[in-house]
Amino acid sequence: MFHPDTQFLIDHWTGLARAASVRGGIPARSTLNPETLGRRLPRAFVADWRDGQALLRLAGTGLEAFYRRSLSGESLTALWSPASAGMVEASLAQAVREARPVVIVGQAPGEPPVPVELVVAPLRGPVGRPHQILGL
Repeated sequence: MFHPDTQFLIDHWTGLARAASVRGGIPARSTLNPETLGRRLPRAFVADWRDGQALLRLAGTGLEAFYRRSLSGESLTALWSPASAGMVEASLAQAVREARPVVIVGQAPGEPPVPVELVVAPLRGPVGRPHQILGL
């Protein structure tokens, strides 16, 4: 059973993916209205997907407060403990390859490490390829 916010994002993304205009099963970034995330917005992020890497473009204020710094431009895998980084990379690639949300459970750095549940889902760009990752 997922956290209710994880399930919300899965359901919301799936609804966007079912639109008649969707190609390849991945909704366009332009169809995502951030206001729809409501109280979840401070914990949401959008990462650019390039060459198998996710670099944060936008990170919610709650995420930046948790990490105590601006996250724009950072690799998404850098926010996880080294033991979890490989799993995160594989999960991001799976979400893009399979055109679906993927839930990741791992540990964020800290003393002690903090368990985190994260859902990631691909978004299509103007040229029709997956070019961003939505996460919560």
